Amino acid sequence: MALTIRPNAHDDKMIKTAAKHLGTATDSKTLLAACDQFLRQRDELLQLENELAKVRRLADNRGRVLERCQNAFTDLMEVK
Repeated sequence: MALTIRPNAHDDKMIKTAAKHLGTATDSKTLLAACDQFLRQRDELLQLENELAKVRRLADNRGRVLERCQNAFTDLMEVK
């Protein structure tokens, strides 16, 4: 698939800066490298979000367990 891009001066500067950063020789390679990098970073963020959700669920569960223990202890102290 052919893609024609007609960048303005700002876009051209941004592409050249990205090409330098990514070490690519052509605008097409720069675009492909940037897309690849974006996809890898997106996947990493999704994995981190999933991990964070698991940790939050674990913390919520532990919080509920702690609350039950505190309530049980309070009930025990009231009985004595």
